[in-house]
Amino acid sequence: MSVFLQENVARLIVTIFIFIFALFIIGTGFTAVKLAMVRDLTSNKQLSLRQGWITSKKYFWKIVGIRVLVFLIFLVAILASMIVFGILNPLIKTAAIPIAMIIAVLLFLVISLSLFFRLPILYKKNLSPSQVLAASYRFFKANKRFTILVVFGVSFTMFIANQAVNMILTLLRLPSPILVVATGLAGIWIGMLTLIYTFFTFEKYKARS
Repeated sequence: MSVFLQENVARLIVTIFIFIFALFIIGTGFTAVKLAMVRDLTSNKQLSLRQGWITSKKYFWKIVGIRVLVFLIFLVAILASMIVFGILNPLIKTAAIPIAMIIAVLLFLVISLSLFFRLPILYKKNLSPSQVLAASYRFFKANKRFTILVVFGVSFTMFIANQAVNMILTLLRLPSPILVVATGLAGIWIGMLTLIYTFFTFEKYKARS
């Protein structure tokens, strides 16, 4: 086995990279279509999978750009916490890890809240990826309480819904292949409902303000 890995390491790395890239592209395409349909639904337009597919094309690369930027922002947060750990470790070893972890958690929380409404903003204003993230941050800065309440509501609802679905599927004692498919479909459905809720609440709040 080890000999096989040594002889084919380059091929395996390329294969894994292609697989991950394909999943990323497929996932982004699915997200673009899903968001286009949710936007039409919240705008009182006729819901159409075909129209959602057509509309999603102009957002595809913007969603890719947003995902890349968000990844880089979180990467900077990780690096910042590692730098803090590197500075504190020689001075206070026992407290270095907890402090670095607290900083990392706080940074992740602030970033997540600041960028929570990035996709509704993209689909409502059609800005560039960097402009979308900047607009999302400005919205959070001006509406912290509203954003925190929505994030809490979405997180709590998803947790309860997932627990309920898992309990129901477990009680049904479905065969493993069917269970996997049912769990995936339930996850998609729950994700769609929470996404619709996010778009609706954002649209209504913007209309009132």
